[in-house]
Amino acid sequence: MKTTVLAILALTLFGSAVGQAAPPSSPAELDRAATRILESSERLATAINFAFDHLATFIALSGAPDQVIHQELKDTTARLNGVRSILVVAKDGSIQWDTISFPPPTLNLSSRNYIRNAFSSTHLVFDEVAVGKTSGFPFVPVAAYKPAIGAVITGVLDPRELQRPMEWCPESCGGALLTREGRIIVISPVETRLSFDLIDEIRVAHAAGAEEGILFESRENFNLRLAWIASGDFPIYAVAFSYTAISPTSSLN
Repeated sequence: MKTTVLAILALTLFGSAVGQAAPPSSPAELDRAATRILESSERLATAINFAFDHLATFIALSGAPDQVIHQELKDTTARLNGVRSILVVAKDGSIQWDTISFPPPTLNLSSRNYIRNAFSSTHLVFDEVAVGKTSGFPFVPVAAYKPAIGAVITGVLDPRELQRPMEWCPESCGGALLTREGRIIVISPVETRLSFDLIDEIRVAHAAGAEEGILFESRENFNLRLAWIASGDFPIYAVAFSYTAISPTSSLN
């Protein structure tokens, strides 16, 4: 990875350990971790995209009754790692078909960001973690508009499926996936907070032509390095970071 050293303006880390300072992971280690996070996410996104294409073709051409379409959604969901359910959402926000229930629930999803974004996009759309209206469980929405059926197909993805490659070292490290707009899709450890300024540094660098970069910061209470890489196939950034907490020194007056 071409190394670009930038200043990190603010990063809040909760629950940090106190101890002797040690250098964070090397740029090469962070590069490999960010690449693994990206590749894992892209493999999953590609599988979901193919599944959505299959479902759109099946719905458009088969002329199957609603219950058969419902069963096809269930069978397709079962073949996708980490996907809990699939929904087909009409332009008015109503659910046409749903993996879990038949007939589908009478919910309107038109106010959800991922539905609005999918209708205006030509790409598979990721969004930040949401909470299911019926299940109450957190999920990552993955959605795509399919002109053949005039509807958005949405996958309800278990966040843990995206977080697994972010656990790339025993402690004091992690990763994240970001949308191109700078929203955090998932992050691990979940208590980590990336500042808006830091995320803007990534977006500005990418807008200027960079496809990857390394950020470094050494402060009084921690040392940190962060690698980011942009996907060439999906509108996401993968991030890997490591930090070392430093015991603060103080004196009594």
